[in-house]
Amino acid sequence: TGDMDRNSEKKLIETYDIRKIQVLVAGHHGSSNSTGEALLTQTMPDTVIISAGKHNPYGHPSEALLARLNAFGCKVLRTDQQGTILYRR
Repeated sequence: TGDMDRNSEKKLIETYDIRKIQVLVAGHHGSSNSTGEALLTQTMPDTVIISAGKHNPYGHPSEALLARLNAFGCKVLRTDQQGTILYRR
């Protein structure tokens, strides 16, 4: 999702037939304006990875996003807490 905001995410799910996924990388380093409810409802990810620097000046990941992910029951992995995250299938 890169730097997509919620409007871009909405266009993405309206344009493509996206189904349930196992892993989603949160948009824009865990900003409150990305990885919105529409995207989470469409994809229902088991795990969400947030790439954010430790003690970054933007406060990423946002508390709003973390609460949203918790409400969807997502396991959250964060580079600011766990360092490099490798995903293997």
